[in-house]
Amino acid sequence: MRPWAERPLVLHRRKESKTSSSSRLLLPTPKSMTHLHLLSLTNTQVQDAPGGSVIRVLDAGCGRGDLLAYLQNGLTALRPDLEFEIYGFDISWGTPETNAGKEKAVKELERAAPGPDWSQRISLLSPSSAWPYPNNFFHAIVSNQVLEHVANHEAFFAEVKRTLTPGGFSAHLFPLKNYIYEGHIFVPFAHRFGNHDLAVRYLRLMHRIGFGHLDSEGRPCGNGAANPENQADWLMRFTNYRTKNEFIRFARREGLRVSFRFTQEFYWAKIRSILKLPPRYIYSRKRSALIDWLLVTTLKYLSSITLYFEKPEVPEDAELLFAHA
Repeated sequence: MRPWAERPLVLHRRKESKTSSSSRLLLPTPKSMTHLHLLSLTNTQVQDAPGGSVIRVLDAGCGRGDLLAYLQNGLTALRPDLEFEIYGFDISWGTPETNAGKEKAVKELERAAPGPDWSQRISLLSPSSAWPYPNNFFHAIVSNQVLEHVANHEAFFAEVKRTLTPGGFSAHLFPLKNYIYEGHIFVPFAHRFGNHDLAVRYLRLMHRIGFGHLDSEGRPCGNGAANPENQADWLMRFTNYRTKNEFIRFARREGLRVSFRFTQEFYWAKIRSILKLPPRYIYSRKRSALIDWLLVTTLKYLSSITLYFEKPEVPEDAELLFAHA
């Protein structure tokens, strides 16, 4: 059961608005296929929401706010009968640059997606802070290329469980540790090293044969060659790659239903883009668990996967049921 089905205390209701397909907004152009995928996934999962419902969505690790604007505009265009409240947070290291980054993001969001008070929708948190939201607040939590940067996945999943409403869902697009071609410095297997000295030697070798002549953001370095020590430091400080089975354990520990559904849809969306076919904003919800599993087992070496989980609605007398089992 979805959280918007007969849950008046969780989902706020508005007056029904009469809308037609002709009154829908034009869909914005995504800045990346990852944005399009998360929009389509979220739109798919809210298809059962009755008109007039308020749907709260969190972008965990929102960066400059590009995905926030795209979700706000895109979901409103696809479902004008619903009211979407899009929130986001990112990590602040207490520097003037990060505070200025929030101000810049708010101004850009006010231009790109006017209406919401974005200064109240975006938060900057310290790496160890709890999320500043009430329990059971969000109907959907998404992230884009974030989980490989999370220092404490156990705390992250605990906050997802706490803030996600029962029956809500969470979807995260990111690369696993199995990923061959490290996507920040573009050196194969660079993220596999825990030993700093070995990492530096490996990076020096890869530089000699043509890899790694980029900085941590994928931009060509001014001197034509990146610094192996700096690259190793950046990877060890700002990345934390984990395996598929580790994420399954994190989710199950919090009592979340976990799967990797919608991973194949991300790759089909890429193929449709290459073939100049129009995007699909609603995915099929008829799935083969076996095919999903087989594709993730293969695709985890190539690029990002979609980690998906739901917070089940547990009956109030669940403890009694378990006690008599």
